Amino acid sequence: MIDYKELDKKIQHGYVLVLEKHEFEGCNEWLQAWEDIKQLMKETNSKDVYELDDKFTWSGPPSELLEDMKYELKAAGAKDQDYQLKYNAFCQESASYIGDGKPIERNRRFIQKNGLYVQEISDFELANYFVKKEPAPFIKQEKIGRNEPCPCGSSKKYKKCCGVKMVV
Repeated sequence: MIDYKELDKKIQHGYVLVLEKHEFEGCNEWLQAWEDIKQLMKETNSKDVYELDDKFTWSGPPSELLEDMKYELKAAGAKDQDYQLKYNAFCQESASYIGDGKPIERNRRFIQKNGLYVQEISDFELANYFVKKEPAPFIKQEKIGRNEPCPCGSSKKYKKCCGVKMVV
């Protein structure tokens, strides 16, 4: 029988890998956990992942994992065609394990590292972990002297063209 505590650790390890920017390794860990989840559902006669959520005490329920896996596999698929195929297969297969057409509800999950709860992550914070935008680089602009030719190409001095202060 699948030990749900070991499965929970595997899921958490996948989160740690993804949060540390090891997306492919995290996806692989989650795909292995997904196989264990399906096996555990069979062993416990769970009709869907929501029922499995309720049968055990998880640090992050499997129903939430499905949504996170879908997102990460899609992102990995944009970088590697093999993961695009895994994403497509996962989407088709996971639909039959959601049951009753319920949307996956994302609440809160606890990220564990080395067996300890590191932090509680809200959906907003989780989105910030996965979607980090780099700030635009600062480009230092040269200051234009008052008596230099205007950069607009008018052949006037800057002070008489674009450098005129508007008085309102």
